[in-house]
Amino acid sequence: SAAAEPYLRNGLAILEDIHATNDIVFGSLLNALGMSLRHQDRFVEAESFGRQAVTAQRRLLGDAHPGTSHALYELALTFCEAGKLEQAQTIGLEAWQLSQKLHGATNRAVLVVLSLVACVAFQRGDIAGVDALLADAPLRAIAPTEGRMLFGGECERFWLVRTLTALAWRHRAHRGR
Repeated sequence: SAAAEPYLRNGLAILEDIHATNDIVFGSLLNALGMSLRHQDRFVEAESFGRQAVTAQRRLLGDAHPGTSHALYELALTFCEAGKLEQAQTIGLEAWQLSQKLHGATNRAVLVVLSLVACVAFQRGDIAGVDALLADAPLRAIAPTEGRMLFGGECERFWLVRTLTALAWRHRAHRGR
């Protein structure tokens, strides 16, 4: 949010002043600032900080780390919301593949990334891509779980099921034409 932005910028400035850009907090702050800017529809700045966050997380944590996959996911969201669907698809797929390696295909966080990638494919008109992505989507893995609260109180499970169901419904309607 806009209220968090000055604090995030201040935190980054402090770390840069004390030459602590090799601290894992640095990458997290870059990511958080990118998210804050995205929520303000300041996509050019959000993209810049998102790219910096991915670079920092790779440098600090390596490719095979949840912090890196999360930074990739946030950058894909930024691209998606900015209307840069090709970049959103590329980065989103990378985030999804990395998340699967780290957590397995049925992990809820992995399914959140999958739903983003499938939404982007649908927005791009890539119905075959949506089919391929959702063919093995393990919806049964999220049905019995409680899910954690996010998105202003929505349950993660509800959001996933709603997104994937909407995509399947749209796909069926598109096929029927």
